[in-house]
Amino acid sequence: MKKRFLIGQVLLACALSEAAVAASSTRNYPEKPITLLVGFAAGGSVDNAARIVAQRLQTIGWSVIVENRTGASGMIAMRDLAKSRPDGYTLMMGSVSNLAMVPPAMKDPQVDPAKDLAAVSLIGSAPLVLLVRADSPVKSLDDFKEALKKPGATRSYASGGIATPPHLAMELLASKLEVKLDHVPYRGEAPAIVDLLGGHVPAMFANMTTGVPYVKSGKLRAIGVSGSARSPVMEDVPTLAEGGVAGFNVENWFGIVAPRATPPEVLDIIHGAVSKALADPTSREQLSAQGLNVQDISRKEFDRFLAAENEQWTAVVKKVGIRLE
Repeated sequence: MKKRFLIGQVLLACALSEAAVAASSTRNYPEKPITLLVGFAAGGSVDNAARIVAQRLQTIGWSVIVENRTGASGMIAMRDLAKSRPDGYTLMMGSVSNLAMVPPAMKDPQVDPAKDLAAVSLIGSAPLVLLVRADSPVKSLDDFKEALKKPGATRSYASGGIATPPHLAMELLASKLEVKLDHVPYRGEAPAIVDLLGGHVPAMFANMTTGVPYVKSGKLRAIGVSGSARSPVMEDVPTLAEGGVAGFNVENWFGIVAPRATPPEVLDIIHGAVSKALADPTSREQLSAQGLNVQDISRKEFDRFLAAENEQWTAVVKKVGIRLE
């Protein structure tokens, strides 16, 4: 009896000791460098956003190392994140692409963002812009819709790749307009725009940072933006909802996520630090220069947002029948 009591006391002491260590670790977080994974190439929009946030966190004494692990449309980094130790020292800056659009298009994505990852901080979002050639007879969304209805009309469109935001945005638009469009995917937006300029394809959605310079130079015409509000970069261009496509709202957003089992207390610390980074005028200016509308919402709101985005894009991917190997 006495022996059992002693064993029980030892086990209790061990449990209390582990709890104390865990509590101390949380209070002192971060005690070592944090790795912020990016599933896309250095110099891209997701990478730029990650480095802006990392740089601001370093000013408060955090050591944040941005690590690019490219491949499989951003899924390599996400798989590595899901398998990492859930202690707050491995995070990922993701986008609507690898956090909502690509997984349902893959036969075996190995990661379900809504179930396997924890939402930490939404960083910001940017609408897409619907483009045609500057000399196109299409000058508005109404013209675009009418052109699609004409007998023998060319119903193709370009994008920078399969299951990218511009690709799925156009498929969602086609669904709402009840038309069938032919997708012509390219390896990146640059070659897609070259063929749009050359008249080989009549239209495409593009990211703002890619499309706006061509609009401002007079080479392309913007007939609509995909967000819920007009872009401050092109205030004279209406939203697609204003053009008659009710409820249309597609944005390319970026956010930080962690492994699902990461302690909530640690996630709260990270979220608080990122919120302060986003409130910094220099950071906001740098992110705005990337075309992002900075959004600082709670972890719970971001979690609901992530779930809703996964639901919407899974439905679009299944309806269109998109498949990535």
